[in-house]
Amino acid sequence: MAHDSELSVANIASVAEGVLMSPRGPPSSVGASELGRLALGRPGSRDSEMVTTRSGAKREAASKGEKARSSAGPSKKKGQEKASSSKTTRKSGRTSKSAAAQDDPDDSDDDDDPDDSDKSEDEGTGGVEQAVLKLALIHEPSHHSWAEFRSPDTRRSLESTIYRNIHMQHARKYRTAADLAPLMAVAPVGGRDWSEIMASKMWRRWHSILEEYRRYINPDSAGGNDVDTTIESIRRLFHAVEDTLRQFPGMPDNAKQQLGGIFLRVFQTFPVYKDSNRPQGAPSYAGGSTQFEYNLLFRFAALKASWLQCLEVLRRLHGAGYAGLFHARQEDWAGVHRDMYHVLGTAGWPRDSGEFITVLHRILTALGVAIAPIPTS
Repeated sequence: MAHDSELSVANIASVAEGVLMSPRGPPSSVGASELGRLALGRPGSRDSEMVTTRSGAKREAASKGEKARSSAGPSKKKGQEKASSSKTTRKSGRTSKSAAAQDDPDDSDDDDDPDDSDKSEDEGTGGVEQAVLKLALIHEPSHHSWAEFRSPDTRRSLESTIYRNIHMQHARKYRTAADLAPLMAVAPVGGRDWSEIMASKMWRRWHSILEEYRRYINPDSAGGNDVDTTIESIRRLFHAVEDTLRQFPGMPDNAKQQLGGIFLRVFQTFPVYKDSNRPQGAPSYAGGSTQFEYNLLFRFAALKASWLQCLEVLRRLHGAGYAGLFHARQEDWAGVHRDMYHVLGTAGWPRDSGEFITVLHRILTALGVAIAPIPTS
């Protein structure tokens, strides 16, 4: 009797599991005669026992079916085949993410996930916007580099601020490569025309820095920038030129040579202003009448905080493969070292400029500049 009951329960569990797992409809779709046949096949059963056993069997079957599915893992039955079909439909019809997750819970790493696709589309759109901004870079009023133009922390004039804000808004209107194509046809980023304009902008930036310093030391002129402000502007210029060379490596060699020439011109300019004394009306520092605090050359060469970042730019460009820019002008660079050595060596003060000369010699040598020994007598 007990054995027959176990068999009957097992049979009912099998049918009930099929009912629970069937994707085609509710349990009522299974014929009552089939369940009745299984129950009536147990000899000696009473109606009350049959009812009690049937309801208990359903609960037990449901419990066993749930345990079996959790231990064996999801099996691909008809319901999951429909989920696979829905994934194909999702590629074109874009069904909701929640519906896809319910149909196929194991598809969390699917490459066709809508979020991943949207992210890729955003990245593509961002690339188009960046290209539009790079095109606008060559007309930026303050002659900024790409990193400066892109950064919200860059110090800007009112004109530059307005220019940037306008073009940031304008660039968002371009969404696809097709939108970008007409602009790129005019002056491709990194192309000959674009690169020549970019190099000339950096040269104008240097001329502006020098002009402001000249105004400062001119006794007949008011305004301008003092030595410390000038040196800070030079450091920023060096970083801007480096950024331009790194961001746009495909520029023509002529534009790269023009940019590299800025470094040379700046170093050639320092010795020219070895005698610049305190401007009229400027405060006097303690330490004598020579007033080296107002001298561009000595204020640069004597203070490591002034020259270190500039020489670091040259060193990094060597590592980035731009040593040829210096090797092509090695005679001029050797002349820079020679002039600096003589001017700083004959100065009564400051003596701590010797480290600058030593580091300059080492970096220029690494860049392929042949520096002849300087006579000591």
